Amino acid sequence: MKLKTFFLSLVGIIALTTAFSSCNSESDDNGNSIYTIIATFEKSNAQGSVFTYRKEGDEPLITLTSTQSIKTDMFKEGTRVLLQFVTNIPPYTSGPIQVLGVAKIIGSGEQATISTAEATNDWHSDAVDIRTLWRTGTYLDIAFIAPVGVTDYFKFYLDEATIGTSSPEFHIVLSQGGNIGGQQGLYYASYSIANVWDNPETDEIKIILPNKTITTIKKNSTIKPITPEQ
Repeated sequence: MKLKTFFLSLVGIIALTTAFSSCNSESDDNGNSIYTIIATFEKSNAQGSVFTYRKEGDEPLITLTSTQSIKTDMFKEGTRVLLQFVTNIPPYTSGPIQVLGVAKIIGSGEQATISTAEATNDWHSDAVDIRTLWRTGTYLDIAFIAPVGVTDYFKFYLDEATIGTSSPEFHIVLSQGGNIGGQQGLYYASYSIANVWDNPETDEIKIILPNKTITTIKKNSTIKPITPEQ
């Protein structure tokens, strides 16, 4: 089967997934499970490709291997991607897969941009329909609905004033300035929070949404996908 490469767009993302969770599945014509997840693209060579992910929180790292190669000029090794695959192995276990599609996502697993309330007009943001967010290891993954074409306007900030405290604060900001609108699309984003999560001084992190709702994720707790209050 020819490997498909999907780019972040309304058509591509909806083609890959129709649910909001860290891992969702359906079945192909042969009864094999089709999964869609956010994963780390670890490497690719002539022998195939490797992806890793966690079900949620600090659960064990799962390694997926494929004999299919991924173009590293399109997807940088070590970045976060949306991965769709088919397999007959049990859910949330390491093993071989057949890749159906790979899509770039917002953030790609990069660290949040350090900024201040002053520099961001007090974290001013247009409305964003955050459907769910969840921690997988040292990544924060987000699913949201927004007007098509927002990829350059979606920002994930770390408040400089809270660095080194027991409760660092992150802000989700979409500042489109009226440049886009109309048709809505489903988007995924993933950012590294390792720089604060691995700090022994950190007890929790706070995610401040565009509507100023605060979602708190504490250390040493079972983290399920969170649907923020709207």
